[in-house]
Amino acid sequence: MEHFVAYHSVEVMGRDYAPGKRFSFYSRKGEKLLRAAIGATAWVVVGTRVRGRTTYRLAGRYTPDNLEPQGDGNWVIEGSGTPLKPPVELTNLPWFAEMKREQSNFSLGFNRIRNESVIAALDAILPGPPSRQAGAAKSTSGPGNSPRITIPEELTDDDVYMDGAVMQLKVNRYERDRSARAACIAAHGPRCSACGIDFGRVYGRGFAGLITVHHLRPLAQIKARHRIDPVKDLCPLCPNCHFIVHQRNPPYTPAEVRAMLAKAR
Repeated sequence: MEHFVAYHSVEVMGRDYAPGKRFSFYSRKGEKLLRAAIGATAWVVVGTRVRGRTTYRLAGRYTPDNLEPQGDGNWVIEGSGTPLKPPVELTNLPWFAEMKREQSNFSLGFNRIRNESVIAALDAILPGPPSRQAGAAKSTSGPGNSPRITIPEELTDDDVYMDGAVMQLKVNRYERDRSARAACIAAHGPRCSACGIDFGRVYGRGFAGLITVHHLRPLAQIKARHRIDPVKDLCPLCPNCHFIVHQRNPPYTPAEVRAMLAKAR
């Protein structure tokens, strides 16, 4: 699957980018390029220039499904996607310089992303459905066909029941902020904070970003809505290490799990 970037300059457009139920993007690029983006992945990057310095944020990703001419060579390319509220800061991320170079500081507006490491980094911040990730396996047992397995801290249903012959387990869901997760991955990378595994590097780019995010202070203990610092309060953990940290109450720390691994080796 191809990836594109849709660059929104607040200075040029006179307003910030605010996706609603659907993403819309104006472009003067040629029809051939824009039609090639239909069904692909488009990443919306927003640039804001203040006192001679531009800061960049990732506003979300979407899948263009409609292209409409606006006259005088203008087009609107729109589709459904996933917004990040608030957007995730990109400016100082190590890989972002590669993206700016490839996109000529985004003077290209709407354009293909060809840099594989940039695509992997974006996928790690905000993974799409497994079946849509470039490079994902197509077999019935691959990531394109199997749901990603979660653990209680990452459940998305209001109530989850696991029925068995002996017992029934009910797990409460605590609210998750998608933007907080994305900001955590953007800051720390998609590597496990305990064992260091990066699924994208080990299994291929189709698995980039396949990581859980751990609350260093368990939400079940807080029992209230509160503001999360994605860098200080969250850390990425692989499912194995995430399972281990929750074998104690209070949970083991990532440092304690690293010590366990070092001792076992």
